[in-house]
Amino acid sequence: MVAVLDAWKDLMPAWMLTHVLEQLVFPKLQAEVDAWNPLTDTVPIHAWIHPWLPLMGWYYYYYYTLFLSFSLCVYLKRPLFQVNVG
Repeated sequence: MVAVLDAWKDLMPAWMLTHVLEQLVFPKLQAEVDAWNPLTDTVPIHAWIHPWLPLMGWYYYYYYTLFLSFSLCVYLKRPLFQVNVG
C-alpha cells in the first residue's frame, strides 16, 4: 500500500491523498500501534511503521500514541532499563 500511494501521490490532488491517509490509512495504523506491545510482539514496530513515515509528514505529531509507543520502545531497548520477561 505504501508503494501504491507513493507512486500515485504526485498524480493525485493533494486533497485526495490527504483524505485517503486520514480516513483509510492512519486509523488502521493507529489501531495497530494501540495493539502493539513492545514486550511481547516479535515484529519490531519500525519494520511496519517506518515505510509510512515519509507519507505521514506532519501528521506524525498528531498521533500521540504512536509517539508514546516509539518512546516506550526506545526506553525499553536501552541496556540500563531492559526488562527481562519470562
